[in-house]
Amino acid sequence: DFIGATAINRMARFYLDPRDNRTPADYYELIGDDNGVFGCMGLLACDNVCPKQLPLQDQLGIMRRMVSAESVRGILPEFLRKKLQGCGCGQSHA
Repeated sequence: DFIGATAINRMARFYLDPRDNRTPADYYELIGDDNGVFGCMGLLACDNVCPKQLPLQDQLGIMRRMVSAESVRGILPEFLRKKLQGCGCGQSHA
């Protein structure tokens, strides 16, 4: 179940706070799936119904970009290692 824009907004508050010691990997583990930042359909409904007029879509975008970058950071090195192992040039790319 989607945790909701308000919960993501609160997490963004901590992520943007320089005193927070969590890493992007920590946030990825918490909200980097369909129940987290990718569970929102992006229809801006949360902005329309928020009684406090909070910029929920802006915060959701910040967290989505951070989580996406973290997922690429985790996947890309392994992908490149596999590609370079079998490139056929005869050299070691380790």
